[in-house]
Amino acid sequence: MIFCLQQKFRCGLCEDLFFPAQRPCLAHLKEQHSGISFKCKLCRKIFRRNDNPHQCRATKDDFYQFNQLNGNKGQDAERYMEIFMKKATEDWCVDIEKKKMEEKEKLNILLEELEVSEDDENETDTFESFQKMSWESEVL
Repeated sequence: MIFCLQQKFRCGLCEDLFFPAQRPCLAHLKEQHSGISFKCKLCRKIFRRNDNPHQCRATKDDFYQFNQLNGNKGQDAERYMEIFMKKATEDWCVDIEKKKMEEKEKLNILLEELEVSEDDENETDTFESFQKMSWESEVL
């Protein structure tokens, strides 16, 4: 596991890949998990990013997106990427501190429920003791 105290985000799909900020985490998700690639219009080579320097000296405008999963390109691929990045931002780029706080809150709720259960058990014991005393007083 790659981890350092300054790593604040985790890839929710890789689980063991950490990042110092949200931006590189989202870049990783986009490049490695989206299924979207970029094809250079000039040399027809395929890249994971549209800012890859290569021999034909293409600019960002010289690339078009296409979805390797279903073959869609252009606006369909762009729409898919928008949906993917929304999901990536909300679910897969995990804010470690936020996640810790959520887990801590869940644990506190469970502990509170456990305490209530123990109180209920004590009340049950008291009621059972009362029943036993009542029965003993009637029988004896």
